[in-house]
Amino acid sequence: MWKSKNIIAGISISIFIGALVFLPKPNAPLDYFPSWANFAISFLHVILIWLFVQWLVYQKHSQSLYTKVLISIGSSVGVSIIGFFLILSFPAYFPILLQYPVNKVSVFILIRAVLVAGFIMVITYIIYITEEKYKLKEEAEQIKKEQIEARLIALQQQLSPHFLFNALNTLHSIASDKATKNYVVQFSNVFRYLLDTNQASLVSLEEELNFTKSYLHILHERFEDALKVDLDIPAAYLSYKLPPICLQILIENAIKHNIVAQDSPLEIQIFCQDKEMLVVKNTLQSKSSVEESTGKGLTNIRERYLLLLGKNIEIEVTENYFKVSIPLIKN
Repeated sequence: MWKSKNIIAGISISIFIGALVFLPKPNAPLDYFPSWANFAISFLHVILIWLFVQWLVYQKHSQSLYTKVLISIGSSVGVSIIGFFLILSFPAYFPILLQYPVNKVSVFILIRAVLVAGFIMVITYIIYITEEKYKLKEEAEQIKKEQIEARLIALQQQLSPHFLFNALNTLHSIASDKATKNYVVQFSNVFRYLLDTNQASLVSLEEELNFTKSYLHILHERFEDALKVDLDIPAAYLSYKLPPICLQILIENAIKHNIVAQDSPLEIQIFCQDKEMLVVKNTLQSKSSVEESTGKGLTNIRERYLLLLGKNIEIEVTENYFKVSIPLIKN
C-alpha cells in the first residue's frame, strides 16, 4: 500500500491538480494573480485524499467497492469543508474566492471535492487491480513450480508398485503367524495410500484416519507401550477435507523430538475442537540430544495450506505439551 511508487504517483497528481489554480479563470479581475496559498490548500486536499483512498482500497476484507467510493467522496467533501473554513479564517490569502457569493464558492468546492475523489479512486483502483493481477500471476507460477518439483521428487524416489505389492503378497502368504500377516497388511495399506494420494491436493478426514491407523500399527510394533495415541474424532467431521499425509508428518515430528520409552511413554492426542480445527497434541519430553531439525515437516504443511487454501496452521508450545492445530475444510 505505502509503496514508494504509489507515494510518488500521489505527489505528482497532487502537484498537477494543485497547479490548476494558476490557470486563467474567466471573469476574474485583471489584477488577479493566484497565490501559493491556493496551491497549498489544493495540494494538501489531493494528497490527503490520495493517501486515504490508498489505505481504503487496499483493505481487502473490509467494505465493498461501492461503499469505498462513497466513503472516499465523503472524506473528500469533509476535507473540502475544512479547507473552506480555512479560507474564511484567512481572507487576506484568498481574495479572489471571497469576491464571489458564499453559496457559489460552496457549490464549486463541493463539486471539486467529488471530482477529485472520483478521479483518485479510479487511478488507485487501476493501480490496485494491476498489482493484484501481477501478484496472482506470480502465485500461479509459484504453485506450478512447486508442483513440478514435487513430481520430480516423486519420480526420483519412485519404486515399482507392481513389484513391491507382489513382494508384500508373497511375504503375507509365507508368513506363519497372524501378527506378521497383519503387519504386512498394514504396511501395504500405508504404501497404497501414499501412492493413491501422490497427486491429490485434498483428501477426506476419514481416508486420512484410516491411513493413520495403519501407520500407527507399524509404530506400535516398534515402540509397543512406549507410544500411546488417543484418536477421538466425531463422525460428523469424517467428510471434512485436509491435505494428505498431515497426520503422519505431525506424529513423526512428535516422535522425532521427544523421548519414547517404556518408563516414559509419549502420549499423543488427536481430536477436533471449535472452529473446525484438527488438533495433534503431544506431551513434551524433549530428548537431551537430538539431530538438528530442518523444520521441513511443519513447513511443508504450512506452505500447502497457504498455497491451496490461503489458511495457516496454529502452533502452541508450553512446558508440558506441543500442540499443532490444522484447519479442516467443510465438504
